[in-house]
Amino acid sequence: MVPLHHLPFPTIPAYKADGSFNDWNSQWYSGTLFDSPLANVLLRKNDRLEKSLSSMAYPEITPVKNILIRSTISYSDLSRDNDQYIPSTMPTRVNANSGGYAYKSAYYENNLLNENTITYKGRSTAITSSMRCTVSRCRSGNTIT
Repeated sequence: MVPLHHLPFPTIPAYKADGSFNDWNSQWYSGTLFDSPLANVLLRKNDRLEKSLSSMAYPEITPVKNILIRSTISYSDLSRDNDQYIPSTMPTRVNANSGGYAYKSAYYENNLLNENTITYKGRSTAITSSMRCTVSRCRSGNTIT
């Protein structure tokens, strides 16, 4: 059994005598107006929807001996929607007589990447020539090993 002095009791009441949410935090140095955790949980609305998709595929062929051609393509898609509402009944908003507050944001991103390589494998040398392209830019290079 846990002794009573180890149980987490609230340090300030959740409600005022009139039944409304307590909006005064007496535990701060000089006391302050605040939105209690209970008021935040019961009144504030936060909705977030996030979806993502990513895929990748590549064909690889050897048209002639020692030559390898590979093409890689990948796609990624991300969308995020946020909706937030703080009603006028939230204690700090009641005190400020400021009414409700609504906020909406959306973020969308998709990327397409294509990378093509041709590799020649000789006796002791491999030469790779590649080109990497995204939707916005391309980069090419050669490697000799």
